[in-house]
Amino acid sequence: MRAFIALCIPEQIRKSLYAELSGLAIRCGAKPIPEQNLHITLEFLGDISEDTANTVSSLMKSFEASSFEAKLGPVSTFGNKSSVAFVGLEKGAEDAASIQERLHSGLLNVTELLDIDKRVFVPHVSIARGQSKSLNKMAELSSKCWKGSELFIVNRMEFKKSILGKSSAAYETIFEKELL
Repeated sequence: MRAFIALCIPEQIRKSLYAELSGLAIRCGAKPIPEQNLHITLEFLGDISEDTANTVSSLMKSFEASSFEAKLGPVSTFGNKSSVAFVGLEKGAEDAASIQERLHSGLLNVTELLDIDKRVFVPHVSIARGQSKSLNKMAELSSKCWKGSELFIVNRMEFKKSILGKSSAAYETIFEKELL
């Protein structure tokens, strides 16, 4: 199964983000991420076995982290060759990074996950996919309609299975963990 671990965004923030930016993504020639799929990825695990999924769920059961206040910032991309537009965390980035770092360390003890992504963690919500020219245009124009989100509390993380479809991926929750 293809899997990842994410911090959850409250429904009203997801709805606002999608309402404000999905139309702009389409106008710029990009494909918006479906509202229900908006989240802050902590770890992309790739294709894993059922046994590894059970191990990850067990690790998450004993994992403790505090909830934190967050705010989504401006639209950006990962440079000229980026295939994704995103909004970063204007507030709460250090909290998210701390959780990711501790979670990553625990996951490195799982044999099948020894080679998980070692890129620098940038806490963000992917909002659109497409060609870099369209995404960069979207990021440039977004300042006219998106001023960032209101403050919200991040109080839950989920271990999810990603089921790839023709138009987009569908996510199924394997395990959910409340943050203290």
